[in-house]
Amino acid sequence: MENNNFDYWNYRIIKKIDKEISNYYIHEVYYNKNNEIVSWTEKSILPYGESLVELRNDIFYFMSAFKYPVLKETEKNGDVILIEDEIQKTKLTKWHHFEVMDRMSVVLSHFDDFVASHPVIRKDKKLQKKSQKISGLMYKFYNKLSGIFFK
Repeated sequence: MENNNFDYWNYRIIKKIDKEISNYYIHEVYYNKNNEIVSWTEKSILPYGESLVELRNDIFYFMSAFKYPVLKETEKNGDVILIEDEIQKTKLTKWHHFEVMDRMSVVLSHFDDFVASHPVIRKDKKLQKKSQKISGLMYKFYNKLSGIFFK
């Protein structure tokens, strides 16, 4: 399904059903300037790196696929197209709020551990100040989430 006539692409999760078993894969999905899907990779994409750092970065980019609804292949007028998987549209419960708080705590921890504590940031006062501002905003966001959860 690959196509070179696109404006941008991103990683997306595509659900495929094999013998009534759902399997989820990461694919590159290509869009036109109207944000319409024009094609996607036929085979799923595997993480790759020529070094451990490159591999880690590739896996990190794969994680961006979780920001979007899961897609599934279907036929329309004889063509295979991608649509949002209806099963993924769930009603929010209190556990969803707990989950997002948990994820936010991971983000905060990673930001502090991997970005704010990096020598480049620690040695530059301007970058330290920006880093502290970002961290402060993330903590405010986390506190806002906890206010929703504990209502």
